[in-house]
Amino acid sequence: MLLQKQQIEDAVRSNPAIKEFMDAEGTEPEITADVIDLVKTFQQILERARSRPMLHVDEERSRLGR
Repeated sequence: MLLQKQQIEDAVRSNPAIKEFMDAEGTEPEITADVIDLVKTFQQILERARSRPMLHVDEERSRLGR
């Protein structure tokens, strides 16, 4: 079991920039998020998607332009 754990840890690729987010003891801080935080974030993503400019292309005009 310990060998499998080590193999998994060796196979996981870590981000070198994560050191910026580690505390003084060298451990990664825990990220806490509840369902409300996730829903709010998802709503913000949907709002940004709605506010993106849309580009409508007329199929007939694009054929005539060739």
